[in-house]
Amino acid sequence: MKIDVRFLIYPRGKPIPEDHGFSIYSAISRILPELHQMKDYGILPICGIQIGNGTIALTENSRLTIRIDSERIGEILPLAGKSIGLGQTFLQIGVPTVHPLIPSKSLRCRLATIKGFMERDEFIKAVRRQLDTLEISSSVTIEARTPRTLLIHDKRVVGFELFLYDLNAEESIQVQENGIGGRRKMGCGLFLPTRRYSNPTFGQEGVQ
Repeated sequence: MKIDVRFLIYPRGKPIPEDHGFSIYSAISRILPELHQMKDYGILPICGIQIGNGTIALTENSRLTIRIDSERIGEILPLAGKSIGLGQTFLQIGVPTVHPLIPSKSLRCRLATIKGFMERDEFIKAVRRQLDTLEISSSVTIEARTPRTLLIHDKRVVGFELFLYDLNAEESIQVQENGIGGRRKMGCGLFLPTRRYSNPTFGQEGVQ
């Protein structure tokens, strides 16, 4: 079972690159070299407020979030108290909290990449094949929105902002645990509930 471990990060208000997936993975791997070899975990993009020039400003809601098997939490706890550099900003990593994955009828991934699929229609077909592998119903709607890129060294990898709609509770957790596409350690292919449908009482009264 996977969970999200969310670390506080400081200083708030400072800008970091919006495209920081590879940089943060590299920085964390230098602190914990064993993470470089560890499989089946992901580092979610840090949220913030867009301030232009390809940067975001951290807020009180910004977190460094790692999605990992629950029995391996201890392997990433040493990150607390360390500092990492992103762009011109050094971030202090604070105390973590542990959060279960929440089922949601609607999920969003900021950037999903599938090797060899850079055109929207073919990308959606590739997503559907991966959902079939996860035994996700064909009634689930796939929407690929904004094309985005991930900079790895001097190479830009192309992908899309991705939404999935009309999932049941089991399917929602399945997608969140497994993701879509590659480069999870760099923030790709990882899903979160959209605000409209995020609710721990999935399927019960009160879900919008």
